[in-house]
Amino acid sequence: MAALKPRPEHVSGFMRSCFFTLLFVLVTATCFNAQIFVEGFVRDAATGEPVPFCAVGLKGSSKGWVCNEDGNFRIPAPANNDTLVIVNIAYQTSEIAVTALMRNNIIKLKTRQNWLGEVQVVDNNFAYELFERCRKTLEKSKPWRSKAYFVLQSDVKKQPVELLECYYNASLNAAGITDLGFKNGRVGMAQYRQRYFVNKNTSKAITFLSLTSNDGSFPLVPFYFKGRQLRKNFTLKIEDIYDTIKPVYHIAFTPTGARQQGFSGEVWIDKKSSRLLKLIMQNDSAGKHPFVPLFSDGKINNVGLRIVKTFDEAGLPRHLDFDYNINYEAGDSSRTVNCKGLLYFYDYNAPFILPYFDYDPEFDDYRKIASLSYNENFWNNNDGLVYSDKMKKGIAYFRTNGVLLNYKNPGRPAKGLEHSQFFEYSYLLWSGKQRLTIKSGAIPHDTTKATTKNGAFLYQLYNVKAQIFLDINQYSDSLSHFSATVFDVYKSYYYLQEEPVTNCFYNIYFDLMEIERRKMEKEIRAMPQTLSNLEAAYNKTLVRIKLMEEDYFKTVDRGHNLRNLKQWNDKVISELGINNFAVFEIKP
Repeated sequence: MAALKPRPEHVSGFMRSCFFTLLFVLVTATCFNAQIFVEGFVRDAATGEPVPFCAVGLKGSSKGWVCNEDGNFRIPAPANNDTLVIVNIAYQTSEIAVTALMRNNIIKLKTRQNWLGEVQVVDNNFAYELFERCRKTLEKSKPWRSKAYFVLQSDVKKQPVELLECYYNASLNAAGITDLGFKNGRVGMAQYRQRYFVNKNTSKAITFLSLTSNDGSFPLVPFYFKGRQLRKNFTLKIEDIYDTIKPVYHIAFTPTGARQQGFSGEVWIDKKSSRLLKLIMQNDSAGKHPFVPLFSDGKINNVGLRIVKTFDEAGLPRHLDFDYNINYEAGDSSRTVNCKGLLYFYDYNAPFILPYFDYDPEFDDYRKIASLSYNENFWNNNDGLVYSDKMKKGIAYFRTNGVLLNYKNPGRPAKGLEHSQFFEYSYLLWSGKQRLTIKSGAIPHDTTKATTKNGAFLYQLYNVKAQIFLDINQYSDSLSHFSATVFDVYKSYYYLQEEPVTNCFYNIYFDLMEIERRKMEKEIRAMPQTLSNLEAAYNKTLVRIKLMEEDYFKTVDRGHNLRNLKQWNDKVISELGINNFAVFEIKP
């Protein structure tokens, strides 16, 4: 009889494993053929060097992608009559027909002409006026929803320590991001000097920076201010002017002496529309930042930040890339961690269908990633970055020297990491051979809490909870889904004394949830595979589950009513072939 691993309460290093104890799933999936993609390589026409992080858009559409740091991109194969638009603020916008790309996927960009030398008089006062116009445009920008891809790489002295990939639904406007709804993710990790470094919620910490609203988490941004306050806090200087027909102003900004805790940087603003095209913000020693040490004895001595936001000509945010360095002290060790991340937006107004699952609101990205099993369909049919050489090397390193979660064929963890208690590697797949027990630690069991709750009702002293996980993915005319029966570790507890029937009691409940999932799958297979049908089947299942739970918990009285418990056990035997009475040696 297999049991769940106990949740460790103490782990050395930067992170405790309880941050993301795994949920356990049995997956049923439907498949579809993998999408066809085309790749391109963007290069500087003069030097032949890669041009990183160019925006790649489909002409006449809100769809867009981005090149990786090596100047490469991969997109779902468009129609032959489509045209791609390649944009980088330092280069002339380039258009290429899909048919031409298929013949030659090397795209060469020419640098923009600088017209500042031909302008006799440049009034820096206009820079302040243009900033004011741009700020008003940012404040008035309408909300959008889009798919978003996030990647973060961290290293210490060039040794990879972390790789994080996530997909989200982003709610955003030109001024900032208001929400990131988690879709899917995966992570690679390795120890450095027997310690882990983990960015729990970097995506939110960095990307939630608003350009027009100061929450005190970052150095000052010039768009926070207007009028005299802008002149008081920042010095602006016009550096370049591009294109005399549709002028784009390149302006440098620096905080004044009294305001050294502001960002320095550069901004490109379209004169005619007052839209922000690109923004670079940098502070080599940020006194204000969103990072906090994980443990009370941890200390962050210095943080260097560089954040770049890029927009398309319509004012839509296209991507955000950032670098930051953190000097972290923990105990008697100190190290500088270098982190590089990218978040890019695509498929505006066509977001993901988020998983049907009730995540705890306190869950960070790591916990959410750990709750998923590997979904090959999703990762084969996504619009993420082409892996750069650095990412390929990082994945290879983690496969050999660390751990990979939600990657295909990750292999076993390296020697020394198997028992690190950082990850719980084995999902408990639902089967008759794997049962939950209190002794395994799957359900928190602390009988002292029963005595400390004076006058507490009995039902307040235990809770057993499972969920049905449903994930739906749609690509063009193809629809895929997978479902899972998930035992909810975080919402389950048992503060009473363990009795002979206790383990049998909550395993039967878990089995009943699996029966309802199978009913749902049977209903789905019998109907046309449409989004509305899948949603209807899931909602119908939730109604059945609620009725089942009410009936089960009421009639069995935590297993004390053996007659009724046996009836439920007989149902499990009939549907699943599992006899929990026999497994736990319960005599009716």
